[in-house]
Amino acid sequence: MDVSLEMVISYFFLVVVFLVDLGDGQKYDCPELSCGSSGLPIRFPFRLNSQPEYLCGYPGFNLSCTHRNETVLELPNSVKLFVTRINYVSQVIQLTDAQHCLPGSLRGLDISSSPFQFTNVPDPDFGFDNSASLRLRDVGAIVGSFLLVLVVFAVVRVYRYDKIEKQNQAKINMFLEDYRNFKPTRYSYADIKRITSGFTEKLGQGTYGTVFKGQLSNEIHVAVKILNPSKGNGEEFINEVGTIGKIHHVNVVRLIGFCADGFRRALVYEFLPNNSLEKFIGSADTNNCFLGWEKLQDIAIGIAKGVEYLHQDVYSFGMLLLEIVGGRKNTGLTSEKSSQVYFPEWVYNLLEQKDDLRLYVEDDGDAEIAKKLAVVGLWCIQWHPMDRPSMKLVVQMLEGEGESVTMPPNPFTSSGLTRVKASMHPRRVNQELQVIPELE
Repeated sequence: MDVSLEMVISYFFLVVVFLVDLGDGQKYDCPELSCGSSGLPIRFPFRLNSQPEYLCGYPGFNLSCTHRNETVLELPNSVKLFVTRINYVSQVIQLTDAQHCLPGSLRGLDISSSPFQFTNVPDPDFGFDNSASLRLRDVGAIVGSFLLVLVVFAVVRVYRYDKIEKQNQAKINMFLEDYRNFKPTRYSYADIKRITSGFTEKLGQGTYGTVFKGQLSNEIHVAVKILNPSKGNGEEFINEVGTIGKIHHVNVVRLIGFCADGFRRALVYEFLPNNSLEKFIGSADTNNCFLGWEKLQDIAIGIAKGVEYLHQDVYSFGMLLLEIVGGRKNTGLTSEKSSQVYFPEWVYNLLEQKDDLRLYVEDDGDAEIAKKLAVVGLWCIQWHPMDRPSMKLVVQMLEGEGESVTMPPNPFTSSGLTRVKASMHPRRVNQELQVIPELE
């Protein structure tokens, strides 16, 4: 195809120049016609097919009308194009294709047999898309742009995450550098795996990590807490090591060491062989695990002093006291089993009515201890925090006589709970857990 024609077909509208002598049309009586009342004027050198060719037009300038009154010009090789404008002064005709694939229509056109001259005349008002190839190219450009944006976004996110993690690790390393004069030992992650024998013996799992039993030597056993990946900025780890590591209190477990190997963090505590208090107050076999009320009181006082030494979590300590009294965990406000009614409110209702707590007691002294633990626990879980005693006052209440502890206000709002007279099963005294007296 001619180069000029290749340039022409890059436009939606095809501009064609017809070079003829328009004066010859005046020799004949050729009326001006149109396709419909609003169609383009058709006169010499063009003619409609209904007019005689030898009178009204030149060969090859034949126009026809469609059933919708559209003007059509047929080029060689049966290339039919719609006429959009005819300028008889400048001798230019504009053509278009209804299928929007003008390059495909003109690809086989032999311009040597056409009476028209095709020129490269750009028109900024018109254009066309290159059929399916152009649409495919546009889709590819859109998809490519989206993927590029996605890749850039992912790279930025990874870079920012890595930068934040490095800053957190740098903060921890700086803290550990300042902390190296303290007693806790820093272990590598390989040391932690060796101490725990590859994390074979699991002791328990909590919100912040999993605890495994470990061994530093034949005589020294430890509990290793593998911390879960932190969502913070390392402050939790710093606070844990910085606070527990400096504490030497008989009622607070001692921190022996820690691990801060990259993003892997662990805490190494002294191992307490007598299990946790949960075993003795929450076991289903209550007959074999009951410790005795005096020992429970000593345990409660020791825990209270430890909590006072560390922080002021009065409410949680109150719930713990009520669990010690009831020998089971609080189950919430509703339960399908009547024996699992919300225990704190059940205890309060019995004390309010001066009724027996229905607990196993061997003498009146045990009954007074159980009542005191329950009353102090109810004081600690008061609805308004300002009504709760301080941990220092809690320790004084636990160490004092039971008669000096008064009943607290009702810590519960009206919940419409049905009071269930659930009795506590008698439990045999167990001497397994020993209380360590506090060293002054």
